[in-house]
Amino acid sequence: MVREDRQLPWKPRIIIISPRASELTTLSAQLMGVDYDIIQAMTFKDAKSELYRTIPHLLIIDPAIDGFTPSTLNQLLRRFGGHAQVPLLYILDRRDDFKIIEIIREGIDDTIFRPIFALELITRSRSLLRNRQLLGQIRLQELFLRRRNLKPYSPLGKKPGILLFEDEGEHRNRIETIVKNLGCSLSKTGSAREALEMVTASAPDLVIMDILFPEKDGFDLCRFLKSNSATRNIPLLMLTSVPELDNRILGFDFGPDDYLVKPAPEVEILTRIRRLLTRRSGHERLAGNYQILIGEDLADPFSGYAGEEYFRFYLPEMTQWSQSASLPFSLSTFKFRTVSALQLASNVLVRSLRNLDAIFKTGDLELSLVLPETPASKARNALSRLVHLLEAEGLERGAYLAGSASTPEDGWDPERLTFLSKQRATVLDQAAPYPETPPRESRIVVLSSNGSGGNLALNLEDRGLHGAEPVTLMDLETADIPSADLVIVQGDCQRGYSIMTKVRELPGGRQLPILFRPMEGLSEDEEKAISGTADDYVPGEAGLDYLAHRVKKLLTKKEEYSNRNYLEGVLGHLVRMAESSDPTMKGHTRRVSQTSVAFGMRMNLMTAELEALRWGSILHDIGKIFIPDRILHKPGMLDPEEYAVVKSHPKIGYNLCCGIPFLEPSLPIIKHHHERMDGGGYPEGLNGEQIPLLTRIVSVVDVYDSLQMDRTYRRAFNCQEAQDILLSESEKGLWDSYIVEEFIEMISEAEDVR
Repeated sequence: MVREDRQLPWKPRIIIISPRASELTTLSAQLMGVDYDIIQAMTFKDAKSELYRTIPHLLIIDPAIDGFTPSTLNQLLRRFGGHAQVPLLYILDRRDDFKIIEIIREGIDDTIFRPIFALELITRSRSLLRNRQLLGQIRLQELFLRRRNLKPYSPLGKKPGILLFEDEGEHRNRIETIVKNLGCSLSKTGSAREALEMVTASAPDLVIMDILFPEKDGFDLCRFLKSNSATRNIPLLMLTSVPELDNRILGFDFGPDDYLVKPAPEVEILTRIRRLLTRRSGHERLAGNYQILIGEDLADPFSGYAGEEYFRFYLPEMTQWSQSASLPFSLSTFKFRTVSALQLASNVLVRSLRNLDAIFKTGDLELSLVLPETPASKARNALSRLVHLLEAEGLERGAYLAGSASTPEDGWDPERLTFLSKQRATVLDQAAPYPETPPRESRIVVLSSNGSGGNLALNLEDRGLHGAEPVTLMDLETADIPSADLVIVQGDCQRGYSIMTKVRELPGGRQLPILFRPMEGLSEDEEKAISGTADDYVPGEAGLDYLAHRVKKLLTKKEEYSNRNYLEGVLGHLVRMAESSDPTMKGHTRRVSQTSVAFGMRMNLMTAELEALRWGSILHDIGKIFIPDRILHKPGMLDPEEYAVVKSHPKIGYNLCCGIPFLEPSLPIIKHHHERMDGGGYPEGLNGEQIPLLTRIVSVVDVYDSLQMDRTYRRAFNCQEAQDILLSESEKGLWDSYIVEEFIEMISEAEDVR
């Protein structure tokens, strides 16, 4: 047995067992070139001492080797039983495939046929290691769920669907036959465009495709599918006739999951399809288990990240497993200053990390990342890359702190690793540089009647406003003014007013921000006239630096206005979805909002408070869009488990609306509108004046309106009955008695007017 250089024990360990010395040397050299730790053996007996001392991550073996029998294989598999299953890659001659088919573990093992290409060996090894990592994640998930007496997710017995993107011919016919014998449904196409439409319309469980097609390179389709969050977990099996030339396949992040060299033996096609379908099923199990965690309030419903309890289970298990397998892992902690920063980072992380990495929400503003099989040096590189990606999304380094701890450098104690990663959290101002993604330039149109805007556009460019362009009045109709982010009108008052009026008359012109730059002083009357047309004006003598400052302020204001309009539209749609899921609540949100604002005005609340009241009452039940219909529509009373699900909707709504700036004052209403003055409410059991005033108002209005609606378990109460119930419950300490009395007085006055 030959042990290669072991200076870096954190590399994935691969044991190669082959009776051919030249083959051992060649395969070892190929794999060591991609950072693997290789152990060689020419007999099974020679490998036993290593196999019984450590757990390899992959075993590459010639089944014809001396000492290897099905019984020795079973002993070996029992030895590895306590860990993520170790995959076996069988080296075969083409005449040997019938001998191995009965001992290959479906979805775990695979085959490779002589002559072995470097590309084939590397991609097959990577793919098997990834499958192993995925199965390890599932094992930990399911172990945690069972310890809590929860049944892990199991995919329904649906027929796997496979899309075959290959020209007609003998090889396509062979694949068709194998797929049908496996009991899978098959869709076929010879067009890249049609393949893309089929994948996006109904996601298959596996895509088998050729590398080259006349209309599109197969790698283009790979890159699209792997960069799209909706399709990235669909396994891609690439077909190629010339593996030596297709080195692009080594870019695995945006490449296929595996490939076949045509013409491939039947056993190779069969094992490859089975293993990739196992990977697809594995991703479904992971996602399904996370839904169970969310339902049990063990994971954050907004991001899907598991919470503190699962983290406390996962970290010791990962530590123990990594130590026994002589593998490192790193733990990184991110501490964010605002909820919006955390949510933005969550979106970036879910797109950027590997499938084997685990993310946990370990605090209101804290995320913990576990990076398996990642030493300290690679963890630093990963953090540096994440910093670049977060900056590209507009999140400055000062918006969060980050730190890491790694094994074996920092030891194998889970609590110490957690403590060190948090203690080391700091602003990452020394991260390795990455090429920056340029921000989108704002299009600024400088309008003038005589073409004098050219100099101003150049001056704005010098001050960092690179999207400025001069336009004359003659070009007004053809310059696509409505697509601009800002219009600067320069000239005297009379001409400027005329130009601004023409801009406002253009389609979409009323929504355009306009800044007027008069080249002479304005009288009081002229200022009044201009103020009705321009959003801002800066006198010519004010200087270019001040002008650039005001332009940037207007652009920021415009962006905030656009974002708010968009968000209001989305939120309105979600509210309608929430109401449509429960027909008995139709119109409830509108009535609660209108009544709450009317009552707020009666209470002499300030304008900002009325706005918070309006949005809080509109969105108070938005979390119900995540409550299953079977619970919302259940006839009769809910059982305790179903009621616990319903009680999660305030926190879900809160998480959904966190990070939206104009909703910040409304968040307490969304989260606490089911709290009670006596502390018997949910989700946090607040009592008395711990419950904010605006929340107490919405709670009373919400209850009053709900009492007058039919429920599956009771009839609607009339107006007087609802008032009597409110008064009775306030006397029992459920609601703010002063608010209830004032509210009923307002309702009574409105009825008297009618």
